[in-house]
Amino acid sequence: MEDLTLEHHSIHHIDLINESLTKPTTPAEDSDIEAFGKDVLKGVFTSSRGKAFEFASDTEEVAMLVRGMMNGGWPVSSVKIANRLLRSEINSQEGLGNFQNVSKGALMQMKVSSGESQFIIFTKVDHGKFMDEKDSKIHFGLPFEKRVQKTCVFEFDGGDTPISIRIFDSNKKIAKYWWRDFLCCIGLISSEDNTKKAFNEVDKILTRNLKKQSKPDYTYLRNNIITYFRSNDAIAFDDFIENIVRSYAPINDNININEIADKIAALPEKKGFDTQFEVDKKSINARIKRVVVLAENFELNIKGEIKDLERLVNTGIDDEGKFLKIYSDEGFSEFNRIKNNGQ
Repeated sequence: MEDLTLEHHSIHHIDLINESLTKPTTPAEDSDIEAFGKDVLKGVFTSSRGKAFEFASDTEEVAMLVRGMMNGGWPVSSVKIANRLLRSEINSQEGLGNFQNVSKGALMQMKVSSGESQFIIFTKVDHGKFMDEKDSKIHFGLPFEKRVQKTCVFEFDGGDTPISIRIFDSNKKIAKYWWRDFLCCIGLISSEDNTKKAFNEVDKILTRNLKKQSKPDYTYLRNNIITYFRSNDAIAFDDFIENIVRSYAPINDNININEIADKIAALPEKKGFDTQFEVDKKSINARIKRVVVLAENFELNIKGEIKDLERLVNTGIDDEGKFLKIYSDEGFSEFNRIKNNGQ
């Protein structure tokens, strides 16, 4: 989106220590605030993660304030929005206690237009102290190489009611205080549906593009994916692709893992699931059972993820043919007994 026009903006510093809200930044005529805002927007619109939401009710405070922003009430509504975030963060911090802190930051609110569409964007960015080299004094400010923590994008097509609401978090899990307490939203797709769709569609890609081409790679990568889904409470799909799929080193040199990763990356838009969601573990447990037929009446039953699978099993070829080697004290005892004493 190169044709973005920044119509309104405001920045409020959220001071949790003093439980107060710093007045919005009023830029000078020669300020770089518009350049900073557009730089933030680039990150917002190019983000590859997020989840679709809707307002829990059209009469919720934020829903009404957003409509006010679209109808000329920016100065009043933006301050009320910032105060609501402050209250939400205070409540969230009280719930966390002294062992964990809500991340410090500033709320940047923007209204932008692009062609026929308009957007209202709430984004929380890092801010902190710095020493000004001109006056040698300590100031609070926003780093231009900022880190966007959390964002909500409301899209409009001419009316004052959003046609879509998309929320994302720089962490894997979207903080509840952000989407529930602050914005009063609910997800359009449940954790169960997101988990089922994501896992099933990824599994189909592996089956079509890896299972016949290289069974060992299919087994190892699928096991890594199962482990990732079962060991994480939430998944950011971009992290999953980079850390699990693209980082996998195939045994078979003919396997192009980046092509497979690209196909998996296209799944959320094609198949209709979020790129950031909480994992429903029950949905995964019901989908990871596999049976490998070793010989007639001899099967290997895989009931879940297997830790250190690459070190637990090995394959090879000797004078007798192809073999599967499994390191197991229990298996050794059982089959050693059968070999020496019969069944």
